[in-house]
Amino acid sequence: MEIEAKMRVPDPGVYWTLQTAGTVGDYTLKTVEVKNSRDIYIDTRWRRILAEGYSCRLRESSEGVLLTLKSLEPAEGAVHRRGEWELSLSAFQQPVEWPECEARQLVIPLVGRDPLIPLFDMQQTRIIRMLSHLKKPVAEIRLDRVSMVSEKREQAYLDLEVELLTGILDENLAIIIQLLQDAWDLQPEPLSKFERGLKLLDHTQ
Repeated sequence: MEIEAKMRVPDPGVYWTLQTAGTVGDYTLKTVEVKNSRDIYIDTRWRRILAEGYSCRLRESSEGVLLTLKSLEPAEGAVHRRGEWELSLSAFQQPVEWPECEARQLVIPLVGRDPLIPLFDMQQTRIIRMLSHLKKPVAEIRLDRVSMVSEKREQAYLDLEVELLTGILDENLAIIIQLLQDAWDLQPEPLSKFERGLKLLDHTQ
């Protein structure tokens, strides 16, 4: 189960401040990594995976190819709770070629013999900052600069995600969300990146 908060970053000025700020409330912030990746969201022609309440993503980075299957659950304000299954691949493969794993067991009954094809692409630069309290790391702050491409349509935006580290109690997430909202007037983002890309693909508002 993936539990994270998503918030909109309103403009480049706020994005820059979030990159450089050393504190928020009584928490400290430190940048630990910058990653560039390309995400390709895939499904069958008739979107059988989506119809059963999942998204499927291939993430290409310097570390290789990571396939992620996620359940699509409604957000609670800024908080998204989703089932998540991951699989490392050397390159894109159809589900029947995947090694035995939970993702394979879930996807094959959904798609049958239909091949998976690309829906849309997303380029992303992610700045990972560690959030600590009393010198103890408690969460990752992820600052994302996103560019989505679907046919001849493009969309760019700035995003912030918060995910608690293993062993940190869930109630800390509400505290962190409130601190970020109070400091930078960030607003909850109820849609996942996949859902935003799907709106772009289907030309909906």
